[in-house]
Amino acid sequence: MDLFLTTGLVGRLAWLVGNGVEARRRTIERWAADPPSSVFEPGRPPFFYALVGPPTVAATAGALVRHRRDPVVGASALATALASAVSVVLVRTVVLPLREAATEQDRLVARWFVLNRARMAAVGVAVVADICVMARR
Repeated sequence: MDLFLTTGLVGRLAWLVGNGVEARRRTIERWAADPPSSVFEPGRPPFFYALVGPPTVAATAGALVRHRRDPVVGASALATALASAVSVVLVRTVVLPLREAATEQDRLVARWFVLNRARMAAVGVAVVADICVMARR
């Protein structure tokens, strides 16, 4: 068993489930109605990502170095990087403006749902790639 691949897969699965739960529970709408005092407050999604993100990124980098000639590992890493970039865009263009009590809450919430779907798709691609790599080993 490859620790990098396994850790990366577990982290991405947690990320995917977390994004799905956020969407299903419509967490962003609650943020819009009652912005948290801190983005990293326990129980808030960024707090979860701060805990899961670093090991997932480190495992992705480790897998990429260890299996540098495997294009499927590269696809997983690329999809993870894309999902991370979408997360940064979400924080900068939706979460932070909502904390500032933006007047365009409906537009921001709608944008969050669109970008969250894109992020979930990217993480899903990475998960499928991880499973394909692990199935070959």
